[in-house]
Amino acid sequence: MIPQAGTTSAFAQLVAEINRRPRRRCVPRRYRSRRRKYENGVCRAARRAFSAALTYRQNPGLTLKGAAELTGSNSTYAAAADVVLQAEDRALQDAVLKGKVPLLTAARRMKSAAKLIAAYRAADREAKVTFGATVTSESLWDEVVVPVLGTKPASTTPSVEDVFAASLHAA
Repeated sequence: MIPQAGTTSAFAQLVAEINRRPRRRCVPRRYRSRRRKYENGVCRAARRAFSAALTYRQNPGLTLKGAAELTGSNSTYAAAADVVLQAEDRALQDAVLKGKVPLLTAARRMKSAAKLIAAYRAADREAKVTFGATVTSESLWDEVVVPVLGTKPASTTPSVEDVFAASLHAA
């Protein structure tokens, strides 16, 4: 017998209960790239960016954008890698290559240090003497040398060129 509209039989309730599916949580899944982000413990995007920056530095006629295109990176990442290279901080370069520190964050943090180092390296002897006369030796000692005394020397950590060459030979 067919139940009348407005009334439900026990059998109809049982069938409805069996056919009812539990609601799924409607959380969209994040897209997951199929490509590997790391190879031999080195972040592939950071390695491409560092190779673009090195290519840019070694070829004076090449633009940073052109070097980025040649290496498969983008110009923003290549510019950030160039800033990190100019800062000459081997430990930071290693942390970026291992993926512990994001490249853009490292570049933002080291931009002023990179400019200071580049200006010092580009200065001639007269400019350095003028700088020495303007800035007192006590302030240089207290603000530059004393904070560095507790850190290990940069020569004990591998350079970006060494890591890049090792990753090419491993492939």
